[in-house]
Order: sequence, then C-alpha cells, then structure tokens
Amino acid sequence: MGDDTWLSVFPASSFSKNLSFPFDSFNVEDLHTVDNGIVSHLFPLLSSPDPPFDILIAHFLGVDHVGHRLGPDNPSMRAKLDFLNSVLKRTIDLLPPKTLLIVLGDHGMDSSGDHGGDGVLETSTGLWIYSRDIPLFNSTRTMPQDLLEYRTFPGSSVKSRAIEQIDLVPSLALLLGLPIPYNSLGSVIPELFWQDRKGKQLEHALSLNAEQIMTYLKTYRDSPLGSDLDDFWDSLSDSYTLATQNTTSQDQKLFALLSFTRSALKTCRSIWAHFNPTLICFGLLVLSTSFVSSFSNYNNVIPRTAVCTLLGLVAHTLLGITTVTLPLFLVFVASFSSSLSIIILSPPPLPSFSSILLPLLHTLSFLSNSFTFWEDHTLPFLLLTSLLPHLHLSLSPTTPPSLRNRSLAHLLILSICTRLMAISTVCREEQQPYCSVTFFASHSVPEPPRIVLYLIIPIALALPAIIQSRTHNKHRFFNWVLRPSLLLGTLFWIIEWIDSANHNNEWATLLRTTRTRIAWTSVLWLLSAGGTCWFRCPTQDDRFLILWSILFSFVWLCTQLTGQAVLALGTIAFLSYLQVIDCTISAESYRSPNQYTPSPTPLALLALLTFYSTGHQATFSAIQWKAGFVLNENVYMSTSPSSSWLANLSYPLSGLTVILNSIGGIALFGGLGAGLVSRTHTTRTYFLLLLLGSSIGAAILRRHLMVWKVFAPRFMLGVLQLLVVDVTSLVIGLAKR
Repeated sequence: MGDDTWLSVFPASSFSKNLSFPFDSFNVEDLHTVDNGIVSHLFPLLSSPDPPFDILIAHFLGVDHVGHRLGPDNPSMRAKLDFLNSVLKRTIDLLPPKTLLIVLGDHGMDSSGDHGGDGVLETSTGLWIYSRDIPLFNSTRTMPQDLLEYRTFPGSSVKSRAIEQIDLVPSLALLLGLPIPYNSLGSVIPELFWQDRKGKQLEHALSLNAEQIMTYLKTYRDSPLGSDLDDFWDSLSDSYTLATQNTTSQDQKLFALLSFTRSALKTCRSIWAHFNPTLICFGLLVLSTSFVSSFSNYNNVIPRTAVCTLLGLVAHTLLGITTVTLPLFLVFVASFSSSLSIIILSPPPLPSFSSILLPLLHTLSFLSNSFTFWEDHTLPFLLLTSLLPHLHLSLSPTTPPSLRNRSLAHLLILSICTRLMAISTVCREEQQPYCSVTFFASHSVPEPPRIVLYLIIPIALALPAIIQSRTHNKHRFFNWVLRPSLLLGTLFWIIEWIDSANHNNEWATLLRTTRTRIAWTSVLWLLSAGGTCWFRCPTQDDRFLILWSILFSFVWLCTQLTGQAVLALGTIAFLSYLQVIDCTISAESYRSPNQYTPSPTPLALLALLTFYSTGHQATFSAIQWKAGFVLNENVYMSTSPSSSWLANLSYPLSGLTVILNSIGGIALFGGLGAGLVSRTHTTRTYFLLLLLGSSIGAAILRRHLMVWKVFAPRFMLGVLQLLVVDVTSLVIGLAKR
C-alpha cells in the first residue's frame, strides 16, 4: 500500500490482488492523499484476528513530498512527522504476535529537501527495527564491538550505528527462512541474529552469507568478465579460508566471516567501474573533427560531403573492425567521415588567438574538479572579459562620439545586469560552506525572496516596453500578446507560492485549479494570438523577434519567480549586447570596409550564466521538478477510457515544462538569440568546444573520485546544451526559409 512504484518494479503476482492499494507516487504537490490512503487500509488489516499477510509494505510519501515542495524547515514537515509518529504508535499497539517491524527511509534529503545526488544527506537515512515478543538482543552476553560499524552523521557529534542498505537483503531473507539471493553482496545485520547465549545463530547466519557470496564470486570468475577478479582472487580466497576454518575464539571467527563479506563487496565495487578506451577515443575524435569543421564555410559542400561519407562507410565496412560492434563503428565512420570531408573540401580559417583565448580557458577548467563545480562563479568574470574588445573599440579615437557614448552606455547596462544576475544562485554540495543560497529565501525554504515578490509584477509589466524601445519595434504583439502572457506566468507562480505557504487551508483545491487554468490561458493565447502575429508579420527581422518572444514567454511561464527576474535581466543584457554590436559594426565601417563578424563568446557565456542564475547546477538534485506541475494539477498517466485527453497528456507536458525550465536560457540566448545577431551566426562552436573539453576531462579523470559527482554530470549537461543549440539553429534555418 502506498507508492505505486512497487507494482512496476516487481511482477504483478508478487502481491495479492485484493490486498494491493497503490497510489500515484509522482504528484509531489499532493502531501496527504497517499498517506491517508495507506492509513485507511493499514489499521483494518492489522486489527484482523488472523492477519492475511506474510509481509506488509506501507510506503508513505508525505515526508518526501513536503521536502520537495516546501523544504525540510517548513512547519508542514513537523506536522507530517508528528502524523507519522502517531501512525507508528498505533501500529505498534496493533502489531500481530511474532511480527518484526522495520521502519526506514528509501533515501534522505539535502538541506533544500531534494534528493537524487550522492551527497551524504541524500544517501543516508534512518533505520529502526522493533520486535515486541521476541527480544532482538541477548542481554546476557555483549556483542563483540568489532562486528559493528559506526559513522558520524552530518550535523551530529555522536557516532551512530551504520549499515549498508544492501545488508537488508540477506538479513530479511534468512529471517523469513529463505535463501539469500544469489547475487547479493550485503552482509547480515549482526543484531538480528544475536538472540542465543552462545552466538551460534549469528555464526550460522554469517557462514551462510559468506558461502553464498563465495559461490557468486566463483561463478563470476568463470564468466567472460571473470578476469577482473584475477588480481584480487588470492586475497579473497585466503580471506574466505580464514573465515571458514575452525578457530579457538568464536569472536575471531565472527569477525573473519564479516570481514570476508565486506572485502568481497569492496572488491566488486572497485572492479565494476568499466570503461571502453576504444569508444572513448572514437567519441573524442568525432567531437574534435566536428569542432574543426564548425569553422568551415558550408556553402556548396554538403552534397559532396554526403558522397564522401557514403564512400567512407563502404570502405570502412569492407575493411571491418573487431574492437567494437558494427553498428557503433558505422555511426563513428559516418560522423567522422562527414566532418573530415567538410574540413578537406572547405578548409576552415585559423581563428585568432584572442578570439579563442577565453573559450580555451573555459574548456581547460574542466580538467579541475574545483573549477568545474565553481563554474557558475567564474562566468560573470568571463562574460565581462569577453566585452573588452568592444570597450577598446568604443574608446578608440577613430570612433565617433555618438557611437562611443551609446556603446559605453550599453556596455555599462550589460555589466550591471551581469552582476545582478550573478547574485542569484543555488549551492551544490561541494560549494559548502562558502556559498549562500539566494535564489530561494534560504537554503531550506524553497520560496522566493521577499524583494522578488515585490518587484516581479512591475518587471513583467515593464519588460515588453523595454524590448520595444531597445529594438525600435512598434508591433502590437508586445502590448497585446507578450505583456498579458508574462503577467499570467507571474500570477501562476504567485498563486503557487500562496498555495505552498498555506497548503492546509480550505482554498488549496481552488488555488491549484485556478493556477492551472491561468497557465493554460497563457499557453493558448501565445499559440493563437502570438502565432497569428508571427505568421502575418511582413519583415523577417520582426518575425525573428516575435518568434524569440514567444519562446521567451513559454520559458517565463515554466520558471519560478526569482528565475523570472533573472530572465528579465538576461533579456536587458541581451538587448544591450545587440546595441553594442550595432555600434561596433558602425564603428568598424569607419576603419575597414570588411564585414564585421560578431563573436559567439558573449552570447554563449550569457546563456550559461542564465542557466546557473535561474537556480540550476550541473547536478541532478538541482532539477526544479515544480515546473512539471505548470500545466496540470496532478501528474499521472490515466488508462481509464473515460479519462480526458488532457489527463493522458500529463507526462509529456510535465517533461516538456521541466525541460523548458532547465534549458530555457540556453535556447533563448545561446540558440534563437544568436539568430537575432546574425542569420548565419550561432554559438554552436563555443558549446561544442565546452562539450569537447568536458569529454576530455571526464576521459582523463575517469578514475578520479569525483568522476560521477562532478565530471560526468558536467559532460551530460554539455551534451544537453549542445543539442539545444543545434535544434534552435535548425529552427533559425527553417525560419529563414
């Protein structure tokens, strides 16, 4: 009863049909339905004279949902914990005879109430085991302390008894009279087998545990991958022999058995991090040639590139390769041949050192874990530094005073916006204690700061006028479509804040329904009125601006209030950069007749700064799942024939709004925004270089302790950001046609 994930993980036959009560687990907005549903079935079952179950699982979700939605310090958390405490007390009173009660969490939560990363707070949780009729301890003999592991939990000065989560598997299996699962590497929990005076029960349990693990290791060693164990086999065999031989001291035997099971676990963890050097090299080669080819002129080379790629595929297929599978090899050859063909048919010019310096420094930073997880703090410096060439030109004696003054004014505005955007941040675990959360009211209260609540409506009202004044565009779209859409997006999140702050009141259902309808009103108005304005717009420049503004409105709707303020600052900075480019082009025309090509660096850095300043990090725990509830009150997939089409769109819509929330800034300023600067200019080169750098860093440091915590997530983020830029570049090309 409770979390419906159990029914998707285990076969349907694992649970009695008439005794299964699953509830939707994804709707983190709902704090009580799952818990109340469990209680309505739990106590009648426990009160039954002949309880009809061998194992009863009650998976509550209220604490998890409160953490995600409101944070651990919200008063609702204490109320929910008090509720569960009362449930636990009543459960103990109704516990059937000879029944073991296990209370545990499936994960912890960080200081903001989220989880998904590998921080200690997220991967640690409480465990309490209770038996009313059969004592769990033998009070006449003290258990050897060498068998017990202790750790100091963050925020505590006292060491606590600690086990591995996988230790539950062999322990519960033996307590139920079942064999330990074949591939389990957990160790039995000593306290659960310490009832007899002589400790024979624990010795027997550990012996079964060690025998099962050794059987698995022998089978694994006989498999095609078994050579991984060669370097460790003698040590493991000696440890097992020592554990199974007769010793003068039972305490020594118990310790030897437990030591073997733990050493087996440690060994398997160390050898199961496999890497394929061949595929890594192929991937880096494809990225490298793609990066070089991105500087080429693609005019009139695409047809010939296709022919060269096809010939390359045929030739390499005939030659064959044995190091990787044929499909993977064909993918590599197609990608590599096309990029190499472009480089040969249209040799790219060598970029100047000054134009590549900042991107190169940014890329090299991914070879350091410190620079990688402090990337958000380095971006303002890199962005402002990338503007120095414009500042130098503005101060040049050959630049007319009118251009100089206009350029300097917009450079100042851009610099101020950059610094204000940098104020907004969320902190990843590695940045503590040197980072303070400003995106939210505090690190444990996921609501906007008060100043944002006061300013966000005036910002939404003023922003369309600012866009019009900076672009000299008088189209009615901005007053009649954009401004209402921004106001509706802001109103949605204000109502969400009111609902979260007072979720227990009688207005909760009305507030949730109202905010969902407001969101849909904004979407439908944008699609109908905004689409009409875009389609009927006579000039291409205006069409690009309207298309960008429509995407901006969708991202605004999916972004929390502090993020909306950041998007407004980013927009002003972006428009100021357009003015700076215009001044630079005009100033360059006085000095040289050659056409000036804008650098992609400032736009790429502005896009990245927007990503981090809107409350994101290169970590899974920073994903803002609240955005998944913008267009629906509940996220579920209904299979009922009578369910509405809107209910069946629940999952796709939630995924789309989370994606827009996460990478909206990249799409706006690094993708479509580049199309407003130049029809042929994109920031793809910059993001491709970052992906290449993060790939090289992850490859070189693949055995680093931080590879899965820092380098791999940044590589994955680089892939996502490049895909976004590529997709929006295609949109620009289609819009141009």
